[in-house]
Amino acid sequence: MNTKTIRLTGAQLSFSVGAIQENKAKILNTLEESEKIQSDIVIFPELSITGYPPEDLLLRESFVGKNFAVLEEIAEFSGATSAIIGFVDRSLDENSTDNFKRKISNAAAIVQNGDVKGIYHKCFLPNYSVFDEARYFSKGSKLNNGGNINFLHARHSLHLPALQRYGCRFRYAPAP
Repeated sequence: MNTKTIRLTGAQLSFSVGAIQENKAKILNTLEESEKIQSDIVIFPELSITGYPPEDLLLRESFVGKNFAVLEEIAEFSGATSAIIGFVDRSLDENSTDNFKRKISNAAAIVQNGDVKGIYHKCFLPNYSVFDEARYFSKGSKLNNGGNINFLHARHSLHLPALQRYGCRFRYAPAP
């Protein structure tokens, strides 16, 4: 059997809402440390650049613009370690099924070797209890681009059947 070991780093950090520069510093520090330990991939929480949940800050164009600038700075800093970073992206999806046209999406960018390599827009937006994402974000429309790696947040595990219809594959490992 031909196998390759992949070293993952889970950056389970607290990112303050609205503190974009502070959050950038945490991300850059974690990227640097991940490079030192030769991690292949470091995974940050959703909306790690803006903090979660940014809510009405999303209505400020200057806030969304700063978020983009910081993503570019982080991408430029990135090296061999791939990083998956949560941020707010523009939504250009003209085929949206939303009743109200929102212009931003809850997104994850993959950065490596000084560049943004890919962007994913969150498809299942929670809109219950304290979660109000559907109020602010346009939902993504593409779950799988032919690969078998997809982003899934724990509270959205109820969407597994829907994700499987889109061709996503999952492995389950029981907790010890």
